[in-house]
Amino acid sequence: MASYTEENIMVLEPDRDRALEIAEDLNLWGLKPCIYASHFRALGRMEEKRFPLVLASMEYTGIDGLEFCRILRKRQQLGQLDFAYIILMGENQHRTRICASFDGADDFIIYPFLRCELKWRVLSGLSRYRHHEKLQTSSMYDPATLALNEKGLKKALYQEVNRMGRKKGFLSAAVLDFKNREWMEVSLGTGLCTQVKEEVFRFLKEKLRNYDQLVRTDQDRICIISGENDIDGITGMLKRISAFIAEMEVNEPGTRDFDFSLAGSFLSVSVHSTYADITACAEHVHDWIRSRDSFSDAVTGYSGTLDENGIHVDGEPVRMHPGSGAED
Repeated sequence: MASYTEENIMVLEPDRDRALEIAEDLNLWGLKPCIYASHFRALGRMEEKRFPLVLASMEYTGIDGLEFCRILRKRQQLGQLDFAYIILMGENQHRTRICASFDGADDFIIYPFLRCELKWRVLSGLSRYRHHEKLQTSSMYDPATLALNEKGLKKALYQEVNRMGRKKGFLSAAVLDFKNREWMEVSLGTGLCTQVKEEVFRFLKEKLRNYDQLVRTDQDRICIISGENDIDGITGMLKRISAFIAEMEVNEPGTRDFDFSLAGSFLSVSVHSTYADITACAEHVHDWIRSRDSFSDAVTGYSGTLDENGIHVDGEPVRMHPGSGAED
């Protein structure tokens, strides 16, 4: 998903002097203002970075503040952008139009306004944003591991395909499980296997990059979504993860000599998509993840390309055995 710093406040104001005055106040309150003069530029930036709160001008810059709100809310409803609390900023003549609109802004403020009024609205908006995030967390994350669930996976895929498509970058995905999982559950019990897997999730939450996404799938598998990671990068990451798993110590009877090694599949694709293709491309990756229902005794992967027509694999598979490097 987009990078997250709660202090990032978008100041969308074409009047440079006004923007700088607002930014100075935000800095005084310990917040981090990011100034943009164009509504379209701001929408594009929100695809790359999360802004908990947006101060958006009503002035026309290709579109006005109300149209900006409508576009932003539509993209949020589709899961294309993260939620942001929007405060419209306008002149007195904008008041009637703002009050007549019920599908966009969360609040508004009219020039000229007092510094204390702006502070109250911004801090109040951030408080409401935090409440919204708590609700979102409960619906998009697995409570036991704080990894993304199925709903969170779909949103993360859309955002990463969008991000990598604009860069023509690489997107990698891995679906992992314990080797011989069914036999493990019979031998050790489902409860202990679940405990061990949750320990793996905790390790991964600490060790993965901030912009890597960790998912607990509906099939109770470990899934990693990693943008800007080519075939060499994902194999190196999986090698480190496999080494940790192989060295795990579980202080339970009967587990001392048990082999906690991984099996699974991974994929690294160069993303070739336009904005119109993002949904189709994200669904192709999601279908690939959902189709990983059986694994060999190793972690095996492919490189290829992703476009609106599907995933196109090229070359020979890469097999990575636990505790070893990748093998062509």
